[in-house]
Amino acid sequence: MSTIDEIGIIGGGQLGFMLAQASLYLGIRSHFLDPNQHSPAGLVAEGIYKPFDDINALRELAQTSKALTYEFENINYQALQELGVEAHPSPTLLHKSQDRLAEKELCNELGFETAGFLPINNSGDLEQAANKLGFPFLVKTCRLGYDGKGQFWINSAEDFMKLQPKPGVYIAEAKVPFDRELSIAAVRGKNKEVRSYPLSQNWHSEGILRESCPFQMVEEESELVQTLQTQAEAIAKAFLEAFDYIGVLSIEFFLHNGKLLINELAPRVHNSYHWTMSGSETSQFENHMRAIAGLPLGSSKLSKPVRLFNCIGKMPAPRDCLAIEGLHYYSYHKEPRAGRKMGHLILSEPSEESIESVRKLLL
Repeated sequence: MSTIDEIGIIGGGQLGFMLAQASLYLGIRSHFLDPNQHSPAGLVAEGIYKPFDDINALRELAQTSKALTYEFENINYQALQELGVEAHPSPTLLHKSQDRLAEKELCNELGFETAGFLPINNSGDLEQAANKLGFPFLVKTCRLGYDGKGQFWINSAEDFMKLQPKPGVYIAEAKVPFDRELSIAAVRGKNKEVRSYPLSQNWHSEGILRESCPFQMVEEESELVQTLQTQAEAIAKAFLEAFDYIGVLSIEFFLHNGKLLINELAPRVHNSYHWTMSGSETSQFENHMRAIAGLPLGSSKLSKPVRLFNCIGKMPAPRDCLAIEGLHYYSYHKEPRAGRKMGHLILSEPSEESIESVRKLLL
């Protein structure tokens, strides 16, 4: 199996930046496509600064690369298949994950549980959702939407007036009284080897991920940790094998009454596993690029206790952060903006005291 030494990345945001950065140390040259002249990936890779929906720009990226990958889901999957260069992860699973309804249906078809859901095509469907799912329930746009965007809580029939449903645009989901929010990241190589990272526990606020850490750090029952880890790995492996997947796959779960319910699929590296940059023998970014390049995968084992903190809207002062023992500072080099992920912090060997110290910096 020959090694690929040039990889094109669709998207030059923070994930593209960290993928390109990881590829540098592997001897892989990266190129990326992004319309933003100030994309973070431009600091470490060669950019094509054109719109994502520009087919000629995608062809240009393909011509400079021996394989393609992507950092987000909102791309032309059909064009990806027709570029004449291998593209990973699976464009077929990408297509399913672009539509929340199709994604939920796929999960159920493969035998995995999700929250209850219904397509919303008209006002009558809202009434049906209220009868079947009960109040409150969540209405989401089927496509696009991230970090809480495109989501609406429906608390009563009066809230129906907030929406003017259009066919194929919305999906209703039942509210899940979850115990925890968890995720799994697994990587599959070209030799069909699969490695899974430890389950991550995640904390969100206003639809945006704020903190993550390995589940085993916050759950004292080791038997529960191992049981859920085994279940999550089996679920991830089913998707990886069904779609002959290459690269990192991330799956978000709700833990409800001791069972894992799939919330969302992400056919890419994922924010909840940024802690692998300091806490794993091989980060998710390096393993993703290893997989696509046809290189042996690295260990996904936890190397030390860590905790991730997202920096939203602004970055705290480096001097204040680095004064905290064991805290690592990662800036995405973005212009500050409300609700924008500006960077992250990873705290090694976290204690209650050090966790609170970091949180104070993020206020």
